[in-house]
Amino acid sequence: MGVDGGAGNAISLSEIQTFYGGSNPISMSEYYRAASGTEVPNTRTDTTTNTGVTGLVAQGSSSGATAGSSLDGNQSRLTIDGANNTNVNATVGTGTIVFSASTTVSVTKDGGTTILEDQAHFRLDSYDFLDGSNEISATVQAGSGTDQGDFVTIATLTAAQASGTVGLQVSFQAPSGEGSGTSPPVRIRRGGSVVHSLTTSYSNGSGSAQKLDITDAQSGDIVEVQKTQSANTTGVFLPRETLTGNADKVYSAGSYAVAFRGTGGNDNNSGLDATLNFSTSGTVQYNSFGGGFTSISTSNTDTSVNTNTNVPTSGTINMDIFNAPGTASA
Repeated sequence: MGVDGGAGNAISLSEIQTFYGGSNPISMSEYYRAASGTEVPNTRTDTTTNTGVTGLVAQGSSSGATAGSSLDGNQSRLTIDGANNTNVNATVGTGTIVFSASTTVSVTKDGGTTILEDQAHFRLDSYDFLDGSNEISATVQAGSGTDQGDFVTIATLTAAQASGTVGLQVSFQAPSGEGSGTSPPVRIRRGGSVVHSLTTSYSNGSGSAQKLDITDAQSGDIVEVQKTQSANTTGVFLPRETLTGNADKVYSAGSYAVAFRGTGGNDNNSGLDATLNFSTSGTVQYNSFGGGFTSISTSNTDTSVNTNTNVPTSGTINMDIFNAPGTASA
């Protein structure tokens, strides 16, 4: 809407002055568009309500629990900083995020535990950006003399499971007194070729765990674990949502449920820290946060809006342009 109702309407200098301000005698030089020094601004600041949220996530009540993970959201992100303890959040934190325009959402996993605890997740509209429950784990029992050395399949990868950065993990604990050595492998086989293999060392019954990150897994790859005669071997396949997070997802304007369940760590490895990043030309609003979320507060956010975009910053001004200035504001 322009000064006198929009393009095509008759307009006068006095109407321009009434709309934008100014003093007599009227001079058109007052009405160049500029960041400052004239009556016609480049931008205005709009305040959108309920566009930021802060709070805590309730944590487990068993020994060692702390107050919980911190929650911090604004127009460009929603961040959870996990508490430094060994508990999973007692209940899932839930809420609603409203996008006023199409939004691309990505996830950043900011440190924290290398592998998610199997109850931990960070999801929007049932899409798991991070989800520890999707790991595939199997413990292969020690074999007899006739079948030790055999490989046991724990997964045949789908395209979704193979995409992105994935991982293998192996853990093994030999019987006490066996001395030192190397565990049987967990491996990825593609047809007749072994493309990745992971082992771990042990010493006199003291086992260990190792993890390997992989970026070239393919659909149809076989994940398998080898039997040994002396002890059980645990092999784990880790899809990317348990390590670095799933791929970006585009959401149309609308309201979407968010759910978070975090996992703690220890003094050397803090709890799960993760951020949902929002790339949008519109606004982000937070509603109805509850469940495991406590101490919730919301805040307003000032947004800069380009205004009067058709009004020139110098040169000749056609007075009629003020009836179509592009988001007119005084």
